[in-house]
Amino acid sequence: MANLVKTKKSIFFGSVAVIIALMLSNLSWLKTEIIKKWDATDQLVWSDFNGDIPWGTAYDAGISSKVYAIPDSSGAYEIYAGQNNLQSWTKHKRGSEDLLRHEQYHFNITELHARMLRQLVATDSAEELDFDSLKFIVDTSLDKMQDRYDQESNHSLIRAYQHLWEYQVDSMLSAHEVHQGYYDDRLGGAKVWFPSQPLHEEERNETFLSDCYTSSAYWADLSFCVYHDMDFPNSSFTEDWETYLLEEAMKIQEFSHSKARSYEKLDMIYDDTVNQWHYQHKVYFIPPYEYRMRTAIPMNDPNSQVYQHMSAAFLNNFSFEDQEHFWLDISREKYPAVVEKELGEPIETDSLLQDYLSVLPYSDYSIAYHRPIKDGSQLIIPFKIVRHPIDDVSEILYMINENRTFSQAPDSPYQVLKIDIDLLQAGENKIQFGYTTLSDSLTNRHHFYSSIVTLAK
Repeated sequence: MANLVKTKKSIFFGSVAVIIALMLSNLSWLKTEIIKKWDATDQLVWSDFNGDIPWGTAYDAGISSKVYAIPDSSGAYEIYAGQNNLQSWTKHKRGSEDLLRHEQYHFNITELHARMLRQLVATDSAEELDFDSLKFIVDTSLDKMQDRYDQESNHSLIRAYQHLWEYQVDSMLSAHEVHQGYYDDRLGGAKVWFPSQPLHEEERNETFLSDCYTSSAYWADLSFCVYHDMDFPNSSFTEDWETYLLEEAMKIQEFSHSKARSYEKLDMIYDDTVNQWHYQHKVYFIPPYEYRMRTAIPMNDPNSQVYQHMSAAFLNNFSFEDQEHFWLDISREKYPAVVEKELGEPIETDSLLQDYLSVLPYSDYSIAYHRPIKDGSQLIIPFKIVRHPIDDVSEILYMINENRTFSQAPDSPYQVLKIDIDLLQAGENKIQFGYTTLSDSLTNRHHFYSSIVTLAK
């Protein structure tokens, strides 16, 4: 009998010990609740997941996030996406980065709906429906999108659909930004769309200017580059590209060349069978610029159509924008009393500008500029210093027909030359404009970093 009592006591105290151990292993009831506001610069980490693991769950992690709307004394609402650390949980404090990224996009979807609610409140919708009704509509949409995200990506296990959801959510978030996902090459007039902010790299030297935007966030490399020193392609240019692809052991699927009055275009589709990447490449030539768009997506993926969709969306969102208004704004800022044209008003073009040479007769690619703008008795030439920092620029100079020199003080990378048309002679005129640097003065080089335009009066 005594042994039976001892056995029962052992079972009892053993069970209590197990329960205490389980409680101590979580201790969420002793932890402080923290509502983490969504911030693009403060991504989720596993230490943000402090909740108890649900009994019997087959999943490795779960996040609790919602749209918060906190009223103030004036009746307005502070609206934000927040994550609750005590209702978010994980089985592995050092879980996989892929799983953490999946949970982050649940949070990003919540942020998307917070922006939607703020937008609805700021528009006429707030007059047609009360705030609680708007909040109910947004919360319902949020729940449905979260469920679809898990179903279509199978909780991140279907890699291609996980990437597609990331692409789509980033695109929708970008649509709420000022730039709406579009990035401009102001100097060359190109406009291209990225689902999220791309990496931007510049290269500047005495013979070469380039701007490149790249993104590899979705297992689909997207890139757009502008080269500011390319001459109009000669007859061997297409052959050079084809030779290059063959030398790189690319399997060419499509290679086509087309011409229009003002530009040429190459369309290329090829495979890297060694590294298993599929490329689509478009090259536009609009002198003196060359534009290159390229996508690289995985070959032979069971869901390859998903990556094809992302590639097509990127390649089809490219355009050339009219940069006249951009340069007019720069000119108007410098000389508001001279350049009085309003946006949308046509710019005067007369015989003075008809012989302007679009392919530069001379440039060391230290500046990039727009064609001259005629405004009454003034000739306006706006340009941007691209090779040197403005702090190193000593003086802005321009020469008319190599015998009259004028100067002005540098105040920003953007400069505007204001030239009296009466100073130009009848017939051909050569205007050389640019700058000198302080660093050259120290070495007694005194190089004139410049470009030349030729026009007729």
